[in-house]
Amino acid sequence: MKQKVITIISLCLVLAAIFSFAACNRNKKEEAVTTRPAVSVSTTEASKPAKTTAKPTETTKAAKETTGKTTEKKTEKPTESKTEKAPEETGSPVQRYSGKYGNGRCTIEVIGVANNTVEIHVYWSSSAFEHSEWTMTGNFDEAGKTVKYSDCVKQTITFTEDGSESTTVTEYKNGNGSFTFNGNTVTWNDAQEHIADGVTYTR
Repeated sequence: MKQKVITIISLCLVLAAIFSFAACNRNKKEEAVTTRPAVSVSTTEASKPAKTTAKPTETTKAAKETTGKTTEKKTEKPTESKTEKAPEETGSPVQRYSGKYGNGRCTIEVIGVANNTVEIHVYWSSSAFEHSEWTMTGNFDEAGKTVKYSDCVKQTITFTEDGSESTTVTEYKNGNGSFTFNGNTVTWNDAQEHIADGVTYTR
């Protein structure tokens, strides 16, 4: 009986060993099966947009406004060249030759009276205390540019040291002679005394 029990136990152990060995082999086969790992495709940045370096549209420079500053050429009226005419070419004789003429100590003053009539005063300084005056009138002769006179009055006037008039002496009356004009000059021909024959006086 005891021998049978031992035999049964031994059989059980053998069977258990067989089953465990079979199970071990089966596990090794399962492990041997190499299942390929799924390749995980990394979706790095789905689809980066291609950098389209679009050339900047050339800034079409607006056609340079050629503001041609049209310098308005003002049509300047030609300035009338006022050619200054010599005194004998303009105005009446009174206007042409009126004024003061001088030479040294003598001064001749021509004053227009009316139309062609002129009055002439001659001042001649002899010294600081004495001078002579001639006063006459006459008509201007356009052809000869002369003034003839026959009513000349000469006076000699003296002064005191303080400058006040002391005496006036009339030397003569109705003296005659002439004045000849030429532009800005005059020549006095004194027929009474010939005091200034040929002397030219300038205005």
